Amino acid sequence: DDAAARRLAGTYRAKRIPALDGLKTVPRHLLSNRHYGTVQAAQATRGCPHRCAFCAVSAFHGGRLRLRPVEDVVAEIAALPKRFFLF
Repeated sequence: DDAAARRLAGTYRAKRIPALDGLKTVPRHLLSNRHYGTVQAAQATRGCPHRCAFCAVSAFHGGRLRLRPVEDVVAEIAALPKRFFLF
């Protein structure tokens, strides 16, 4: 709405951090194996509880660690077309 009204604010923050259950997987069919090294990757967590001064992950996620449900991660890995993947 702000963009349509041409009145963008500097920073937008969610009122609550969304859960990772039911997270949609990457549309891998749109990515080229030649150009992306992480086409065969599965993500089990986001963030990190350690607030290392040099790390952008901690700053970006506010020092929080969120976990995906194990069943979702297993299903994503099982759906990968190749044998090897990044975890």
